[in-house]
Amino acid sequence: IGKKISSNWRILFIIGLIAFILLAIRMMYLPGSDLVNNGKVDLSKVDFNQNKLVKLDGKWEFYWDRLLAPEDFTSEPKPQIDTFIKVPGSWHDKREEAKRYPDCGVATYRVLIKYPSTIKNPALRIESVSRAYKLYANGQLIEEVGKVSNNASYFEPGYKIVIADLPKNKQELELIIQVSNLDYVRGGIRENIVFGDKQALEHEKMVLLIIQGVFIGAAFIFAIYY
Repeated sequence: IGKKISSNWRILFIIGLIAFILLAIRMMYLPGSDLVNNGKVDLSKVDFNQNKLVKLDGKWEFYWDRLLAPEDFTSEPKPQIDTFIKVPGSWHDKREEAKRYPDCGVATYRVLIKYPSTIKNPALRIESVSRAYKLYANGQLIEEVGKVSNNASYFEPGYKIVIADLPKNKQELELIIQVSNLDYVRGGIRENIVFGDKQALEHEKMVLLIIQGVFIGAAFIFAIYY
């Protein structure tokens, strides 16, 4: 009986620890969803203290079958928006209000952000973009994962969780993401893109690694015990 009680306490402790860590992660995020509306989001009134982070969920500008660069948006005539598409999500997702695009192809996403001067080191965390992408911020190429191309001979898929530094002391950002998907059934920005101070993003990354370690350790202990 004593062994059974001890085992139950260990299980409860692990569950409690995981729940506490998940709660800590949730508290990092600004409550609410779909903050981006028609390709714009104003975060200038948001208090980013206490490691707050924002998911850039909502309707981004979307340009199908075009890999547009920053200079395309400063010259005339400006590119015509294909639609405002839900991020995160695949451009192939079937939604009542949205056009459904082919599995494979290329596209450009764009969003304009205003943020407060309290963020000294603005950054993004990007996880799953299918299957290759380039990130531009205020005209600068910030990150490339895989090889972006509409030609299968040059296209190369890639996957990497990125914490990308953004231009400082601007309080306004234009983000452009070119996406190529020539070999997968679901193309597009499929996971949340998270905005905030780089230190907060690094802190969140550390917490996620702790959770991963707890799960792996718990699975290992249960495997040995049982």
